[in-house]
Amino acid sequence: MLDTHTNCNIIEKVHSLLLASKRCMPAHFTSSAERSQTFLISYDDITENDEYEMASQAWNNVPSGLSETDTAICLRTGEDIMVGCFILTKMGHGVKSDKYRAEIELINSYESNEIAKPSQVESIISYFDFCENYGRKRAL
Repeated sequence: MLDTHTNCNIIEKVHSLLLASKRCMPAHFTSSAERSQTFLISYDDITENDEYEMASQAWNNVPSGLSETDTAICLRTGEDIMVGCFILTKMGHGVKSDKYRAEIELINSYESNEIAKPSQVESIISYFDFCENYGRKRAL
């Protein structure tokens, strides 16, 4: 069993990969010389097909009916959860995805100027569940 310090280091490593990404638009609309859809993350074990599929899934499953601001924050958070859980699973630490997800949700919630309506919270949580599970399963 890994100690708490090791758990934090693994999550920090994944988070630093995401912070190093220069994407300013959803991965679904971000491309590079080699990839049509990309998170712009420097990680050797993520293939072009992995990025394409995750970017598409994150984009196509974002909840409808949110404000433009909430949609953007929800999508970015979902993408970060999905690709972060993918990387954690590839690194052999998929069980830590719940802790990672909680940290990403907390960080991104402070960027929002608007709060989703209570009736939308369930669909947002369901979307984040989907993103976490899809990222983990895609990595296997």
